[in-house]
Amino acid sequence: MRRLNQVFDIYLILFFSLVIGLTVAFLFEMDVHIVYIIPAILLMVIIYWVSVYGTIQYFGLYLFLFVLLTKAITVVLIDTPPISDFKMMIDAAKAFAVGDYGFKDNGYFQAWAYQSGFVVYQGLIIKVFGYHLILMKLINCLWIALTTLFIYKITKRLLNDVAARAAGLLYAVYIPFFLYAPVLTNQHISTMLYYLGLYFIVKEDSPGYKNWIMAGVALALGNVMRPIGIIWLAAIGLWAVFDCFSTRRRHHHGVRLKGFAMCLVIYLVVFYGISLLFIRTGITDTGLKNNNPYWKFVVGFNEDTNGLYSFEDVKMLKDQPINQALLDKERALIRKRLSIPPNRMAMLMVNKVGSMWGKYELGVFTFPHMLGKDIKRLGRDFDALHTSLLNLEKMIYLLMIGLVVYGLVIQFIHGHQSKYKIIYYVLTLYTGIHFLIEVSPRYKYVVMGLVFMLAGNGIRYINHRTSR
Repeated sequence: MRRLNQVFDIYLILFFSLVIGLTVAFLFEMDVHIVYIIPAILLMVIIYWVSVYGTIQYFGLYLFLFVLLTKAITVVLIDTPPISDFKMMIDAAKAFAVGDYGFKDNGYFQAWAYQSGFVVYQGLIIKVFGYHLILMKLINCLWIALTTLFIYKITKRLLNDVAARAAGLLYAVYIPFFLYAPVLTNQHISTMLYYLGLYFIVKEDSPGYKNWIMAGVALALGNVMRPIGIIWLAAIGLWAVFDCFSTRRRHHHGVRLKGFAMCLVIYLVVFYGISLLFIRTGITDTGLKNNNPYWKFVVGFNEDTNGLYSFEDVKMLKDQPINQALLDKERALIRKRLSIPPNRMAMLMVNKVGSMWGKYELGVFTFPHMLGKDIKRLGRDFDALHTSLLNLEKMIYLLMIGLVVYGLVIQFIHGHQSKYKIIYYVLTLYTGIHFLIEVSPRYKYVVMGLVFMLAGNGIRYINHRTSR
């Protein structure tokens, strides 16, 4: 069983080593000046120093307040208008708030009815407080701050104080989260709920099944907001199964597996209960269901876009009802795309990793009103300023991933087995599934907290070696 567990170690070492290689290649391709490495290194030195020596009381509270304040300032300064799917969902939320459920007849919601969960969440806020975009964005800041706090607490429980402070600080200063804070995406609240669920899971040593029940509720609500709960559940299930074969825990064999069973039951009851409620109240006709399950695979195997969103593929959905004919057409297209030679398929997989993990974040969602508009800020063209920010982010990101690989290698050499492995399982499943489905730089949002836990582990090992 230990050898089987090592598969996850090796996979993640190889995966993040590939990410480093692809990121470096991208920086050379974009001719990014080496000078950006200086502020990146300075930031990492500060984070290391605070992580090792910042033994102040209530660190988690100060971290929470820092993130809340800095993200709130960001959303006030950046007047981001909703575009694309985000506009469609906020418009549907406004309709829901006044009792109009007509949005369910929109082709978008007929195909992806599961998006109705986030619509209802936004609609309830509008119903209670009125429609104020700034309020919605400030609530985003609250979810990001809470997520940061949970990451700190989870890492502290799984590893130690140094790793926890490092993970929390890395998450707090990660530039893309500043850029996404004013975007009305379901990723903010769903990510918070998934990490809340994980927090309850790592607290499961307390007597009884209370924390498992709370984890099931949190994961189910996260799935209502953004349907990737199956990955978290599968990872927790793997963790429980491996635990059954752990020699360290033979004296209470299967306790964690029973806890997982309880979590799974609660998850199913809560999620499908809400789905049924949506049907009964007329919000949707099919509940929180994906009525076009092949679409993500259609796009994911598109060689021309390297698995990114395809405007060409979208044309097949235009004025096309979600019926068996469309599903058959999508299946045929998937089979065709799977029939390419193995060398091209391998290159597609590598390119998909680069598209999601090695390239710039998508500023179009944050600055649709500013990019390409010949706007000046601080005496410079805004597009140039934006590119400079992305270049700095990529240098910082490269150093962070370097810490991840360092920690993974040391952990593998030492062969430690612990609760910490649950991070490996979630990351392996999440990165693995994206070899098959559509990718986007912003899709890594939900697991970046786990990535920073691994980076925090790298800082922990550096501190351990330098303090000998």
